[in-house]
Amino acid sequence: MIWRRRIGKWRITFTIAPVADIVGVHSLLEDGKHILMWDFDDKTAEQVFGALLAVQQIYDLPNVYMLNTGKENHFIAYCFRKCSWRQCKEIIAFTPHVDEMFFKFGVYRDKFTLRVSPKCKRKPKLVHILK
Repeated sequence: MIWRRRIGKWRITFTIAPVADIVGVHSLLEDGKHILMWDFDDKTAEQVFGALLAVQQIYDLPNVYMLNTGKENHFIAYCFRKCSWRQCKEIIAFTPHVDEMFFKFGVYRDKFTLRVSPKCKRKPKLVHILK
């Protein structure tokens, strides 16, 4: 529910909404390097697998861990290769099907962030390890 009132040049807004407490991890490491992480929404497992495999081969990446977020056709992935922020952004941007809002907010915050805790009783589950 959102309640809004305008008084002259001022707007007063009151919002009531459900809140889910979640825990996330981000790409930034203590030494200033980053690990790679991806978010894919409304994509099939085959689309995500193909996108990650192509990027893994092009950038010669080590293992990539692909997880389902608990919601159908929603996936996240991690690769524990350390890289510069510039290279991290390049690799994520190059990956087909990456969620644009994930990329946008990651660039805005200077780090990528993914949820690791359950949300609405949905837990991320490992689907595949691309070796």
